Amino acid sequence: MQFLSIKKAMYTFIANIPHHIDVALVKYPSFSKNQEKDKGFAQNHLIESQCLYLKGPFGSKYVDTSIFGEQMIGFRLEEKKDKSLDLLFKQKDSKHLVPDKKFTWIRSIFQNYIEGITVGFTLSLQIVGVGYKVQLFESEGAQYLDLKLGQTHSIQHKVENVRVFVPDPTTIHLLGVDKQQIGQEAAKIQAYKLPDPYKGKGVRLSGQVIHLKEPKKK
Repeated sequence: MQFLSIKKAMYTFIANIPHHIDVALVKYPSFSKNQEKDKGFAQNHLIESQCLYLKGPFGSKYVDTSIFGEQMIGFRLEEKKDKSLDLLFKQKDSKHLVPDKKFTWIRSIFQNYIEGITVGFTLSLQIVGVGYKVQLFESEGAQYLDLKLGQTHSIQHKVENVRVFVPDPTTIHLLGVDKQQIGQEAAKIQAYKLPDPYKGKGVRLSGQVIHLKEPKKK
């Protein structure tokens, strides 16, 4: 793989992508799964592009530079001797460079992306309360949780962007490649019944300590 000479001031190192992860720069946001099946997909890297596609053993991740701000206008890949790839951000101009603090944040995000598609992230929820329980079912290719949380009717929650497993009626395991999406999904489920401050009944993160309040005296 050959690369043109670049002005180092305009590019900033973000992450090293191991050789066992498939990576490609793609031309447009509407990247389809059909392209992934193209035999030439992995070999035909662009030198620079606004869009990046990563695929690992656990899943895949599509990233567009626009989510990081106007100053970020593209990704660049540079091949190393060990066949890994250095990922660099191209900035709009050298007069208004992005602060180092922001790049620390961006590097952290990409490390999470790489970890997510390599081994995945998990988050578990516990349902506490007499008669409180959950059941998993599928409908039209989507996963749903049927939650009984003390209301007169059960709650049917559609799970999005992550995978879910229910090993028993009071445990929910969320799995996915995006740490933020897993956290958001967990928050949605918890919002149906946050832990009661007096008895602790509700949906809590596994291992979460609930400090109960003293019951109000009559």
